Amino acid sequence: MGVYNSDGVLERYTLIDVFYDAETKKIESPTRWWGIWMEIKEDVDPPMWILKLSWRIGDYIKWWHTPRGVTSTCQQQFKKKYVWKSWVDVEDFQYDGIGDTDYTEERYVEFDTEEEALRYLKKNIYTVDRLPSKLDTVEEFCKEYQFEFYERKY
Repeated sequence: MGVYNSDGVLERYTLIDVFYDAETKKIESPTRWWGIWMEIKEDVDPPMWILKLSWRIGDYIKWWHTPRGVTSTCQQQFKKKYVWKSWVDVEDFQYDGIGDTDYTEERYVEFDTEEEALRYLKKNIYTVDRLPSKLDTVEEFCKEYQFEFYERKY
């Protein structure tokens, strides 16, 4: 039921075209209404409330079809990262009259693989006598020195 000019050429569609097929003279199936609307909505010049409603429905349909756990801002593949958490003593000087202060601070180091983390720990962690540690796994380092080791996906 579109609007035709004097030559019989279709000028623009109307809202009825979404629900009624003029060629077959039948009402369209409700499952086709959204697809038809998306094709002709620029030609119809609908009221603003209908246009906003169609935007909301379009956003909902996009949301419905996105798989769980996938964000719209991050379309990259997720890979494992490993995070080593330790506590370090920090010496500081307060200029407001307190003077020297000591406190413990959390430190995080991120690794791509568990083997890389083990190499780092073997290279940088020493015993009290400044001798290299004889531990062979990250778990042994965590038990011996009270570290925490996390696996993270992002």
